[in-house]
Amino acid sequence: MRARGVAERRPAERIDVRLSEIFEESVSYASKPRPGGVCTTRTVDAHVDALTRRSHSTGLSLPPEFVDRLNRVARDRPLSAHGEETLTFREFQEEGGRDRVALAVVKGASEVPEVQRIASDSMITEVVDRYLGYHARRVESWLFWSPANRLTVAEREAVFQTVRFHYDVHGYNFMYVNFYLSNVDENSGAHVLVEGTHRGKRLRHLLGSARLRDDQVRDAFGDDRVRIIGGPAGSGFFEDTSCYHKALTPISSDRLMLQLRYQ
Repeated sequence: MRARGVAERRPAERIDVRLSEIFEESVSYASKPRPGGVCTTRTVDAHVDALTRRSHSTGLSLPPEFVDRLNRVARDRPLSAHGEETLTFREFQEEGGRDRVALAVVKGASEVPEVQRIASDSMITEVVDRYLGYHARRVESWLFWSPANRLTVAEREAVFQTVRFHYDVHGYNFMYVNFYLSNVDENSGAHVLVEGTHRGKRLRHLLGSARLRDDQVRDAFGDDRVRIIGGPAGSGFFEDTSCYHKALTPISSDRLMLQLRYQ
């Protein structure tokens, strides 16, 4: 098993666990992984090495037909949003509706064959298993919209959107695989992380809050370790989210994203 200091798994603040408890959906995780259509520009060794050194590894992509299918699913299925029992995509898009929503999670996404295939893809699972040090026992999925609107940071945090730097505490060992299903850049909700911060946190980061302001990140780690990860629809990346990370607020367009968490 990959060695990690127990102190680094202290539950300082369970930043996004409440969101997980509300929307979590388990995917059927194949005991015998098979090719699932996920493409990569890197070898398994290169992904594991990048994760170990830099907390993340890019270079994943989905076939266009997967992207199209998941976009249709995200528009056709009911959505769950904090403060809204259920709403349709049309209601979510209507004037006044989207302005109340920070995150809209697609219901039943774990049942979609493409999500199942991605979660069980043999290349994905080999990287995950080698990084975790054992065959992952469980995977959860989230397919969700992050709309471009005028909600403040405080309003977004009130509904558990992680727009401030933090690190996750889900247990001793876990990691994520993320896929953008819309074109994403700094103005449309790009993911941001601080490379290498899954290890070697300072004592005050472990004993205090799991959250940091942007200026605290710069003071502690420097600007050169901050990475903004954008990409076209279908692009993806591995991440050990015990590193400091956050999502940028969408300004110009909505972001649709698929997240898979392995434990």
